[in-house]
Amino acid sequence: MRKKRNPQCSMELHYVPHEICSQLSGISQWLDAHPQFNDWIYEDLSSGDKQNTGRNGLSAESVLRAALLKQYLNCDYVYLSFVLMGSMLFRDFCRLEPNQRPSRSSLHGLISLLTASTWERINNCQLMTAKDQGIEKGRTVAIDSTVTESDIKPPCDSDLLASSVKEICRLLARMFHKRCYNSNG
Repeated sequence: MRKKRNPQCSMELHYVPHEICSQLSGISQWLDAHPQFNDWIYEDLSSGDKQNTGRNGLSAESVLRAALLKQYLNCDYVYLSFVLMGSMLFRDFCRLEPNQRPSRSSLHGLISLLTASTWERINNCQLMTAKDQGIEKGRTVAIDSTVTESDIKPPCDSDLLASSVKEICRLLARMFHKRCYNSNG
């Protein structure tokens, strides 16, 4: 059984005088100002549910916050699970209940259910907020190119040797020219 929110969880982060705490607090306030995100995430998570029975899983709000925390920390699911077990700050940010200890596989399974259209809608809201606050106009798009597998011939020993000899010759020539220039000057 899944909820949209965990209303009994603390709405304030454990205060720690650190930049990360300030940033997470700002993100948390922005997420609280957009409760429609929880509805969108809940729809994504419910699309695969067959029954609405069983133990309480992570709320839609917790899944969204865990996904954002994963990106914020630039970590894998193993590390995300670890920090959610040990850090009160991160647990508070994700609004986890005291008995919730999400595993790597459950985090991966839940976060992977979030659709691209949901992320796009959240991004559009973020862009609108940035425009309203004068932070970003949103006229330029940064594109990330993904590395793909290709048929590139792996280097063999003779190629590596030839490259090494070429580099050594280049360095020797450079050193020789410097030496000649310094002795003449």
